Amino acid sequence: MPEYSASFNLIHYFPAVTQIDGSLRTPLNAPFTIPGVASQLREASDTLFLNPALGKKIELNDRLLRATNFVRHPEWTAGREDSSQSIFFGDFTLVVDKGAQGENHTFPTAVKPYLETQNETDPWESALHEYIGCLLLNATNSIRTFMPIGIWVDERSKPFLLTHFEEEVVSLDNMSLLTAMESLPQDEAVVSALPLQFAADVLAMLHSQGFKHGDAQLKNFASDMLQGLVCDLVRLRRIVAPEEVAPDAESIRSQITYDLKLLIGSVVEQAYIPPESEIDMRHAVRENLVLPYLQKMLGALSSPIASLCCDGSVDLSAITDGLLDQI
Repeated sequence: MPEYSASFNLIHYFPAVTQIDGSLRTPLNAPFTIPGVASQLREASDTLFLNPALGKKIELNDRLLRATNFVRHPEWTAGREDSSQSIFFGDFTLVVDKGAQGENHTFPTAVKPYLETQNETDPWESALHEYIGCLLLNATNSIRTFMPIGIWVDERSKPFLLTHFEEEVVSLDNMSLLTAMESLPQDEAVVSALPLQFAADVLAMLHSQGFKHGDAQLKNFASDMLQGLVCDLVRLRRIVAPEEVAPDAESIRSQITYDLKLLIGSVVEQAYIPPESEIDMRHAVRENLVLPYLQKMLGALSSPIASLCCDGSVDLSAITDGLLDQI
């Protein structure tokens, strides 16, 4: 049973459930929302707000939800401990009123609580924003993040974002950045390219699609070893509006720089280099993170910021050279 909400594991008849509905609002440099939904979340108790795509899949549009159940799997936390939001994992079952015993639909689920803190004063708006962020990024077909199941509001009116859990996905800060080759002495270890290239690829896709991450540390990127994913979208913002005729180059440049600075800084911090090592971290970051990022950005000719990058209004090379000089 989740330690945060006794009712999340409670089986009862006709649990309160509503499917999230309404037009997405995704303003520039501000949280995403759906009119009226944040107020519903704030006033709710013991209620499941469900992704309508999932509701359709399990035929909830035509039937009632008979019961819910959650079985926690603490072992799934391994390699995912570095979370300021205390995410936990388990199997979430929805029982639809179909057949004598009902029809069970079980989903491996990550559960993210939202708490009222100095940095996050409205947890209901934050949960809704991140839910919308997941929908938006997955809809691009080029940026992958976890698919949202919905938002649970417990008996204390605290919100939790539910997303599909993928056991094979590992955050990049849990992938070794230093690889000691068996044929080399320990002090000749090399910096592993794979985590950096996954992070570079995902961040470039975010920026080219007109988004900033806002907390682009290595721990907020992940991979299933085939492609990269982005995680923790609380500070995700749109930095270019699709219909914007004259994007604000200075603002875009500033926000891209901020993301890159956080990512490069987290890489340098994560990859502790022994004093006796001869690893050139600046070279490793340039070759395996910066250059792949630049290549991806400059190759995205149809992106919302392509013209700014091509005409020099947003000089990506100047940005990355300045950050590399700080290593």
